[in-house]
Amino acid sequence: MHPRLQVVPFQHLYRLLEEEDVDAVIGFREPDFKKISAVYKEIKKVPVVCICAPQNPLARRQSVTIEDLKAERLILLDPKKAQTDVAQLQGQLVGGRPPADVYFCESAEAAVILAEAGFGVSILPDLFIPPKVSLARIPIKGMDAVSFGIYYQSLQGNAPLKYLVQLLRENG
Repeated sequence: MHPRLQVVPFQHLYRLLEEEDVDAVIGFREPDFKKISAVYKEIKKVPVVCICAPQNPLARRQSVTIEDLKAERLILLDPKKAQTDVAQLQGQLVGGRPPADVYFCESAEAAVILAEAGFGVSILPDLFIPPKVSLARIPIKGMDAVSFGIYYQSLQGNAPLKYLVQLLRENG
């Protein structure tokens, strides 16, 4: 195996896979309407959580509702870069908000930093949150876990990719 990790604009990933420039794309399952011509294997289900600084009153809660989040300043990912279910939830929360109550970030890392600094709350798949940050991770009522996995064209004749898929599924 000779891994080559690439960071490219999100919308180009599946085109690279179709053109066989990459063997696999690891990420969240896309909705069916996106018509990705590849095989998808789930590695794990990832909960979507609300994160906030420990001093935020929500930090003491066992779970939060969408209504609870409407009263908070929001730290959101650029909708084009957010996982589809998260982007939809963000859309529900933004409506009617003054611009001063919403921070848009280019990356999950930036959202984590702003949440840790106390600028507001963020909604992210738990996979994006480093384990050793001082943040509360609060489940969101009614929000299902999202599927994280690997897209590929074929495992046939590609022993390293087949082995990678096997490792990911066993250790997901």
